[in-house]
Amino acid sequence: MKADGKRWFEEARSLLILGDGNLSFSRAVAESETNLPITATVLDSEAEFLTRYGHDRNIQRLRECDNVQLLFGVDATALPSEWAGKFHYIAMNFPHPGGKTNLRKSRLLASGIFRSVSSIMTDDSEFHLVLAQGQAGVQYNGGSPWSSSAPIHEKDTGSDENVDEGERLAFELLRQLTGSAVVEVREVKELRSMCPNPYLPNRIYRLTWQDVEVAVGKRACNKLQEELREKIQATIKERNLPLILT
Repeated sequence: MKADGKRWFEEARSLLILGDGNLSFSRAVAESETNLPITATVLDSEAEFLTRYGHDRNIQRLRECDNVQLLFGVDATALPSEWAGKFHYIAMNFPHPGGKTNLRKSRLLASGIFRSVSSIMTDDSEFHLVLAQGQAGVQYNGGSPWSSSAPIHEKDTGSDENVDEGERLAFELLRQLTGSAVVEVREVKELRSMCPNPYLPNRIYRLTWQDVEVAVGKRACNKLQEELREKIQATIKERNLPLILT
């Protein structure tokens, strides 16, 4: 249940649940959304699941639900291509690489999940991903996680970014336009070059967005990116900033 009294999946036409540990989440959703077609999955094989959790009541209950398909051995980073366009909503809670918490491994896992999930989504699909505070390096503090010198983001040991004046202006402009919606700005250093006309350093950055309250699909993400680009171009022109957006 959401804060506004609505159920999370009341508008879903179908639901894929990924990596559901002991299947308690899938059971809760299945029992509350009895008319919603649900595909519940776990990474473990059924034998591994039973070794870990025993003859769990969740399996029995899910198999009693006519609206549920239960699948074992499903890797969220390598979803079957035949699932493309099959699910309206996709949900996953607290993906973890296993073992001791490691930021790099968590990021790699999150990246693999996003790539895989995006390959089966359509324009009206929604991916609902729940992360703990700081998980995979994502922070949300209800305000702006920026500083004037560099974007604040969970960093691996040894990360040390020195920004020049142009970068400082670019970061400040992004902070003003996006607030806490953008949680990371990372330069793609291997793509550094010199712009021939005018002859100036060319830098390419990758933005990482975080969505806290409303799930968005591919179409909404692309639209948001284009709107931000147009706003940046207009702001650069209005303020006569020494920046060129290519």
